[in-house]
Amino acid sequence: MYQKLGMNFLSHAKKLKTDDVAGVVMRIGRGWEFTYMWSIFIYPFGGDMVDLDSNKALINNAGNAASLEYLQKLLPYGPVGFESYHWDTAMSAIMEGKAAMSVEASALAGEYENPDKSRTAGKLAYAPLPSGPAGAYSGVWGWGLGVKKTSKNAEAAIAAIAYFTSKAKHQEYVNAGGPVSRTHVMADPANQAKHPYYQATLDTLEQAAALYAIGKSAVPKTEKWFQISDVMGVFGSEAFVGERSIDNALSEMNAQVQKILDE
Repeated sequence: MYQKLGMNFLSHAKKLKTDDVAGVVMRIGRGWEFTYMWSIFIYPFGGDMVDLDSNKALINNAGNAASLEYLQKLLPYGPVGFESYHWDTAMSAIMEGKAAMSVEASALAGEYENPDKSRTAGKLAYAPLPSGPAGAYSGVWGWGLGVKKTSKNAEAAIAAIAYFTSKAKHQEYVNAGGPVSRTHVMADPANQAKHPYYQATLDTLEQAAALYAIGKSAVPKTEKWFQISDVMGVFGSEAFVGERSIDNALSEMNAQVQKILDE
């Protein structure tokens, strides 16, 4: 649908904005959700966050500056209060027909297509994130199930998790309203006919695989990620709304993230 971020996504947001409908909406409120959204844009622009092998912060770079500048350019085409939108308010804007485009988690697409909840059900199209100057990359997020070390029935609990999350049970899970996560269910033609976002999800998983192939992840594999994410979500948001310059925000972020890595 789109080939280059700078050439199409932004221009579409501008063209689609009207007095009643925002051109674009995303979860981009200050804090973790800003980091979530920004991290999706970082690698297509050639940015980076940390090098865990050398324990170095890599936030102060040209790619990150370009990705923040791009997000800033989207701000005028969002709804009033766009800078404070979180996943639920962004989701509502799409479901109520108050926004034309969004970048959002595939797990929410089922709600968009629920005619009992969404005015736009059956009227939406889906596509992977457009390519950026450095390539087409995306990330994978999800939920996990675990068993306490102190569990008195650990083996039974593990067996139950294995059963309910198995390939054999996933179609039943999806049929009951659960968000899809297995590729064989997404690739099934009958399922794709019912769920228009399945192919786009598969395409996005390929973008995530491309990011892993270069040794990167939208969520760095470190237990310090939540601390890092908080720093990025505060300073990045301030740059997004113009409370501080992008250069200053990146410099401050880099210094604080390096302190976290050194602790």
